[in-house]
Amino acid sequence: MKTVMLKSAACVILFFTLHVSSATAQGFETIGEADWDETAVRRVLHVFAYGGAASDSQIALWSFMRPSTAIQEMLTFAPNNPLLSPAEDVSTGHAGSLEALQTWLSSGDPDNLTCPGDRNRFNETNERADGEIVLRNQGLQQAWIAAVRTRGLNPFRHNVGFWLVNYQMAVNLHDTEPPLLRDHYDRSLDGLAAGRPFHEVLALGATSAAVAREYNHRNNTYNNNTGTFRGNDDFAREFHQLFFRINGDTEDPAYHEDVTIEHTAWALTGLQIDKVSNAYGTTLNREWWVAPIDFTDHTDETGRSILNATRNYQGNLEILHNTISGATAEDKLFDLAAVAIQHPESLANLPVEIVNFFADDNLDVEKTTAIQEAWSAIAGTPNDLLHFIREYAVSTAFHGASTLKYRTAFQRNMTIYNLNTVDNEETYGNTFSPRAPMLEQGADVFVPAHDVFGGQTSLNAANNPNLFQEAYNRAVDYPANLARTVDVCRDENDVALGTWRKDWARVIPTTGGMYPVAEVGLWLWNRFVGDGGRNFGTLERANVAALLATGMDLGFAIDPAAPETIYSVTQLSSEPLLTALTNLQSANLELGSATTSTRQEANRRIGLAINFISMTPAMFVTEGTELSQAPILPPPIDPDAEPVELNGAIQAVEAGGPPKTITLSGATVWISPETALQFEDSAGANELMPGQSASGTAVENTDGSLTAISLEIY
Repeated sequence: MKTVMLKSAACVILFFTLHVSSATAQGFETIGEADWDETAVRRVLHVFAYGGAASDSQIALWSFMRPSTAIQEMLTFAPNNPLLSPAEDVSTGHAGSLEALQTWLSSGDPDNLTCPGDRNRFNETNERADGEIVLRNQGLQQAWIAAVRTRGLNPFRHNVGFWLVNYQMAVNLHDTEPPLLRDHYDRSLDGLAAGRPFHEVLALGATSAAVAREYNHRNNTYNNNTGTFRGNDDFAREFHQLFFRINGDTEDPAYHEDVTIEHTAWALTGLQIDKVSNAYGTTLNREWWVAPIDFTDHTDETGRSILNATRNYQGNLEILHNTISGATAEDKLFDLAAVAIQHPESLANLPVEIVNFFADDNLDVEKTTAIQEAWSAIAGTPNDLLHFIREYAVSTAFHGASTLKYRTAFQRNMTIYNLNTVDNEETYGNTFSPRAPMLEQGADVFVPAHDVFGGQTSLNAANNPNLFQEAYNRAVDYPANLARTVDVCRDENDVALGTWRKDWARVIPTTGGMYPVAEVGLWLWNRFVGDGGRNFGTLERANVAALLATGMDLGFAIDPAAPETIYSVTQLSSEPLLTALTNLQSANLELGSATTSTRQEANRRIGLAINFISMTPAMFVTEGTELSQAPILPPPIDPDAEPVELNGAIQAVEAGGPPKTITLSGATVWISPETALQFEDSAGANELMPGQSASGTAVENTDGSLTAISLEIY
């Protein structure tokens, strides 16, 4: 293979197609442009980012882009994503970790916008009646909830972080300390944000203090002089089964148990955790564990002798038919993770588990095969998890009509709560938290319902009548949870400092300065359900219109003398009720009134309508849709073209988008009279997703680089 240096004294017009990998061709098909509309964008936001916090105009902009371009802006692992959740205040400066956010929210920092009297909800510790200072779980739980709803932070990042710690690498607050779990969470997200391959992120979890406390293998030791192992093999098994989804089904049972599991247990030696006196301000010795684990031989701050290097198995180990090496448990587990991620069972099972958790309870053979092929093409490469989720999020497999995803109590409540937040003034001023309703519905943050096997699943939620009953009862008994329009900010001594008032007028569009009930109702439905109004039928429209126009339910609005009357679609579609319904929908919501009480009542009615929407069937499930257009596929490579190797960079300007640099390092290039240039498997092209293609017109510069005049991404 020869190297082609793109040098020329004159500018030459070149046509090119860039294939970063073949994942799209082998796995997912990208949704067609005709089907990539605002509803498709909202479907992505609802499933992967709790609805997000993007403006209507931003959602419209994404719908006008090619899906493979838009998704790169929509889903990122950075602490801040200003398009998905625009910054409003200094909270963005505390977005780097859950620890930083919790510390800030509970602090007396002059920049902390949380009401002083409400800051203790985020406290890491509290004082017991006997005077002992102890750790508390609720502070971390409330900090995570705040991370999702605070504008300027990244809700997709925290959705994935929650999945990692509450499901994929599940750790239970009942079995470990909140600061250790928080460290596990933050280090996992730091790894993803840095673009580390997913197996390295899983290895970070496997070597975390939180996991060592959860499974108690922190006490595992190997005496290298006598060849004696002491400890348990609990996490040795779950490292494979839970973290990498290797059950041993394709392995010889004796080999899997006696070699792979046993030797993994030996690798999991020398993970003792340090203690620091009065860590976190606590007074109980049993809570002084600190992270991360130091894998050397040393003495910790309390004087304990930690022999993590000495007590780790010294030498190579055979695991999964590979030689695993490393001087410490950390080294061995990272080495093993690189092997495990490529195991056939992991390649087959892990991506299916990911999609099943986030997006689809109705996977068939065709979708499963596409999922497995797409993951197999990129597993073990930098940013593989992000690329995989992005590719799936714009695929026909996700958006197609057969997709059906039941929402857990976490997903449903956090989506409603996030979308019911207008701005950060409300984030800090409205003291209601969804922790209580989620707890009633069997969903406790960082306390997985199935312990190490993960939290409440979507099928758990769908098949539990008590969950629906609890949700329904709360909606009926406490409508003010979502319809709250005012809250008083108080200091630590309960002295009033100010008042927050709900203001939906900040985000609901007007029609000629008015807020017609029919249009506001549809806007609310699309915001909270996100289906383009497909399930906003006659009954739903009538009930929402009644609440918006009168503040009363439909029965009372139509006939106050018979408020319990139930009306059918047939009745509402014919006279005299048709006229009554039309009148309700034609009413104007007084959000723009100059009178505070009138505006407050309009906001309350919107909250009541949201409360109703929250209990409709459409809020308990996400569906795909019938797709009308064939998927976008890149132009084929000319079979007669000559392959060569190319290094260089393209300064690309995509139509309607910002400039970007596409780095080509060892790219395979085909040159032919028909296609000019086509690139495939470009290492380092991180600006494009694996599986994407780019085609357009480029100019060769005198230094050998390329500048794109136009660029279309597939």
